[in-house]
Amino acid sequence: VSTAPRAADNIVPRETVRVAVAKLELHLLEAEEMLVAKLAAGQRETDLRELAGQLEVWHKAWLALEPDARLLRQAREGGAGEASRRACSGLTRVLDFFDASLGTLKSIQNKAASLAKTAEQDRYSIGKLADGLLEDSKKLLLLPFATISASFPKLVRDLCRDQGKEADLVIQGEEVAIDKRILEEMKDPLVHLLRNSVDHGIESPGDRTRLGKPPRAAITLIVSRLDGNMVQLSLSDDGTGIDIARVKESALRHGLLSADESAQLSDSAAQAMIFLSKMSTSPTVTQVSGRGLGLPIVREKVEKLGGEVTVESSVGRGTTFRMLIPATR
Repeated sequence: VSTAPRAADNIVPRETVRVAVAKLELHLLEAEEMLVAKLAAGQRETDLRELAGQLEVWHKAWLALEPDARLLRQAREGGAGEASRRACSGLTRVLDFFDASLGTLKSIQNKAASLAKTAEQDRYSIGKLADGLLEDSKKLLLLPFATISASFPKLVRDLCRDQGKEADLVIQGEEVAIDKRILEEMKDPLVHLLRNSVDHGIESPGDRTRLGKPPRAAITLIVSRLDGNMVQLSLSDDGTGIDIARVKESALRHGLLSADESAQLSDSAAQAMIFLSKMSTSPTVTQVSGRGLGLPIVREKVEKLGGEVTVESSVGRGTTFRMLIPATR
């Protein structure tokens, strides 16, 4: 009988703990407040360095007067008579004060320089602690994209069943972690875009067959982490694509373009107009499209998060919406 330890025996179980989201958000708020302390420490350092600089200027001016002070001492030593002695006595006190003040000035200058150096070290320590705490706090609020996408396949199946269409939804990158608050803001826009794909994008199985396409449409949602703090959400379908002629006709009808502007408008610029209010590429409003946010609201929500949304489409081949959003706030 083999006594070699199994691989599972060497796995150390990961400990987890349930924490209320409200507590996590409070923790993040406290971490953000530490940034105030970080900025205050930086300001103290700046103030002390300015004080040290002023004392340095004063010190140099004082040193510049030392030759004059020596001349006064020489004049005092060569004087004679009662009046001269009284003047010399007062001059002596002035010179003694000058010498004592120079020593005091040097002491204050050294102390200010020492405090400035200490403040710099404190600022660095507090800043490092605040930055680390804030970063760790943000990670506590990170959740996988799967948190909001679990219901998407059923949504597409139900929409297809109601409209007599067929489609497979493929989601890639569900493990990508995004701030919980951003995920919550993005769920409704993604639901609307999925509704839009089924309602306006993909064709019925019979139409797809006549067009030489597979009867089942393909809808793909790809989540990918980019450099820095950005995430890209790409939602594509292989449906009809955006009808540029209809976009321009709608823009003309609503007074968004003149005839000359419409004639000169590029395809990419025309596609981007679907994010404008009053614009629609569909001649009818269905029960599904009537329940959505509308593409202008989708763009507004994405931009409010500090992101951007773009669209690319090819007639008869499909449409791709790309949303660039921050991973954390």
